[in-house]
Amino acid sequence: ATGWNRVLNTADQTTAGSPPSTTEACRRAPARAGEQSTPASFHAVNSKTSALQVRDFRMWFAASFGMSFALQMIEVIIGWSVYSHHQSALDLGWIGLAEFIPLFVLALPAGHIADRFPRRYVLAVATTLGVGVALALAAVTASHVRATLPYFALALGAGTTMAIGTPATRAMGPTLVPRELIPNAMTLRSFAGQGAAVIGPAVGGLVYGVSP
Repeated sequence: ATGWNRVLNTADQTTAGSPPSTTEACRRAPARAGEQSTPASFHAVNSKTSALQVRDFRMWFAASFGMSFALQMIEVIIGWSVYSHHQSALDLGWIGLAEFIPLFVLALPAGHIADRFPRRYVLAVATTLGVGVALALAAVTASHVRATLPYFALALGAGTTMAIGTPATRAMGPTLVPRELIPNAMTLRSFAGQGAAVIGPAVGGLVYGVSP
């Protein structure tokens, strides 16, 4: 027993005096390197709790929510306008089909465009097209047009706007924030889309209902 105790004591002294293993050295090195070389901006990013604190993402969020919100309002107003003129469920169905066709036809090309060209330009083009549809709808409504064809064209334009803008908009958001904020950015992106889909039609119906 005494001999074994001496052997164990000798091993403990040898281990205590030996240099750290490669694994332990690798584990310690990043901490020391990080303490010496981590910039102040890294700590500033880690302290953020919301991607909305990033200016570029905040502007993108406002543009994404605003465009989706406006398109939802436009689609509701187009549908109600057609139905109020003709009281025809078939015409309302044609309007819904016109909004859906671009989403189906442009699904793959719009994704390719979002990957091939700068997404901010694609978003700008879609936003411009959406503004054009809104102005055309205002002009058609002010002219008291009762024909279905102009509204059908407006619905087609609204669907095209959504088909072109959606892939670029959804892909652009997470690229505007640091890696640490990507989960929060994805959550806010979903909120922008779903919130606009819920609030937009309600506000559109209210605007149509109170309009002369």
